Amino acid sequence: MATIIEVETDSLEEAREHVKSQMHKGLQVLSENVISDGKPRAMKAVAESIEIAFAKAQGDVPNDAVIVERRELAAPGQKAIIIEAFDESSARAQIESQSGITIKALRLATSGKQGFLGIGKKPNQYEAEIIQQAVVEVIYKKKAKIRTEIGVRLITPNRISPTDSFAQEIWNLTDGPLGKLEKEGMTVDISLYLYGHAQLNELKSQIQAARQVRAGINTVDAADKLFLGGLYVIAGDMKIMGKEWVEFKPVCHFVTTMYTQKLKPIAGFINSGRRPSDSIPEIGFFRNTQLNDLVLSARISEAMSPLVLFLNDERSRI
Repeated sequence: MATIIEVETDSLEEAREHVKSQMHKGLQVLSENVISDGKPRAMKAVAESIEIAFAKAQGDVPNDAVIVERRELAAPGQKAIIIEAFDESSARAQIESQSGITIKALRLATSGKQGFLGIGKKPNQYEAEIIQQAVVEVIYKKKAKIRTEIGVRLITPNRISPTDSFAQEIWNLTDGPLGKLEKEGMTVDISLYLYGHAQLNELKSQIQAARQVRAGINTVDAADKLFLGGLYVIAGDMKIMGKEWVEFKPVCHFVTTMYTQKLKPIAGFINSGRRPSDSIPEIGFFRNTQLNDLVLSARISEAMSPLVLFLNDERSRI
């Protein structure tokens, strides 16, 4: 799930800061496309006069750019110049490498020295009559523009642990919308609560599809994902109920401890093809009698019910 943000500011740094200001702790930048970096660019032109050259250069500047400087690099006219080179072709190449110059005549003015074993060697001097056209440069600058994709900071199963840092990582996802859904001309913010339910529904569909074709299911992997989906629902639900981080933390510790110490080992046994000696608890296993909140306790059990039902079903298939 991701949201696309396009930002246009004076500099790339400002654009990135603006994107950062739109993100809460649970989001991260998934990709960034720099459409324009906002740095000055030069457009050079050559013509028979300064005015025509500037008109030509300015005509090639993008419409959405601002001209910040006009530079006159060479005035039109005829003149003679001295070029040092070891042969005529090298002298000619030096002259022709410069913008807007046509060689009218080129002659050897002073011969150089051969030197001895390269020591004391000096180039020839050539006198060139040239026709110089007007050369100008226009410096322009476009706004910095980036297209950024931001989305959920994915929590991998290996980070599941009954710790404050894990609980904080989950709670951070409740800070704001995780994305937007466009449907029938309306935009709906996707909360962690909705995201968790969507994850659970998708996982249940995948498991059902795998069973229909009798494909193997990695029980541990599926259990981890069902647990995380259920935990997203719990955190999102508590946020909707007006609960705070200090209230979510013990709930997360309790639920995660129950999962890592009781249910995940059972998932491991099932995944290896062995029937676990421990029976799988009923859905009410996740009720915490210490909460003193029957409504919240019931919602926690409901959020974790897909996980418990899945393990019971997998155990019965052994």
